[in-house]
Amino acid sequence: MPLHTFKKGELGHWLQVVADNTNTEKAQDYVPIPPEFIDALTTLRCIERNSAGILVVTEKGRLALHMGRSGEI
Repeated sequence: MPLHTFKKGELGHWLQVVADNTNTEKAQDYVPIPPEFIDALTTLRCIERNSAGILVVTEKGRLALHMGRSGEI
């Protein structure tokens, strides 16, 4: 039985939001991430929390974003 049930493309969307949040400098541009997507992307090792507790995209997550942009997944 799956832990989460997501629609096609949702994980990729939220992974991109985490990447965008990491690159934003303005607090008003920060988009909150739903906890179920944080859990799923952390479990998949696509994101992690840095020493400051901020969500960042891992190497695996960057690869997933790259493959998603090129239409390979």
